[in-house]
Amino acid sequence: LIRFDAYALSSFTTLQARIDASNVILAWAAGGVIEPTVTDYLNASIDEVTAENLSDINTQLQSLAHTDMANVQPMVNAINKILAYTEDATNPAPTNSDYTLAGIDGVNLDNADTLNGYVGGQSVAVADIQALVTQVDHLLVLRAYSADATNTEPILDNFTGAGVTTSREVNLADYNSELVNQTLTTEAHFQALVDAINALDDYADGTTSTAPSITTYHTAGFDEFSAINVQVMNTALINNALITLADIQTAISALDNLSAYALDNSNA
Repeated sequence: LIRFDAYALSSFTTLQARIDASNVILAWAAGGVIEPTVTDYLNASIDEVTAENLSDINTQLQSLAHTDMANVQPMVNAINKILAYTEDATNPAPTNSDYTLAGIDGVNLDNADTLNGYVGGQSVAVADIQALVTQVDHLLVLRAYSADATNTEPILDNFTGAGVTTSREVNLADYNSELVNQTLTTEAHFQALVDAINALDDYADGTTSTAPSITTYHTAGFDEFSAINVQVMNTALINNALITLADIQTAISALDNLSAYALDNSNA
């Protein structure tokens, strides 16, 4: 309760104020209903608690359920470091230990850098970072499989958990086949891939009348497909209900052969 500070408590009144404030803080940590105020933290000799960070500190304090006042200041310091980084990514990046002290579980050497990429400069509340840890872990499953197909093959939950909410179970095999064929690393990359594959399917089965563009085909993995053949290919999508990447590739290969022979009958 009484820290070895550079000053002595001036009176028993000051000591009583520290005891009362510490009791308020510990009661809240134990699940109480009366939230500590900035003054409570000040009286308990907990530094750097302000009106701006009070909500984050109280939320994490109750989450951690601290029973020892000695653990409160390190928690506050860690929260303040995280909040400073969320406001401005030029500030020092939080470490695994900072996240742990702040009551955020599951941050490790594998996901810390990616998590900081989601947090830095984004004005994220500390209480919202736990969900980002889960999202990053799903993202890393997708990234690992795209880098090396011997890693765990993603399931639909990995796509949706990574923030790619438009993912569909029916297209999972196609998503994964393109993860292997391409090397994708970011949420934006995965979202673009899923949207492109979905757009081809939706046009093929009549769900949408929006014709795929050459960009759609390239994003879906048909890198060498020529823009001059897009209209013909889109007609083939509808006429033949080509709803898998393998079917589309077969049609594109056939079209390429026809085009090559038309340009030069010495080709196959």
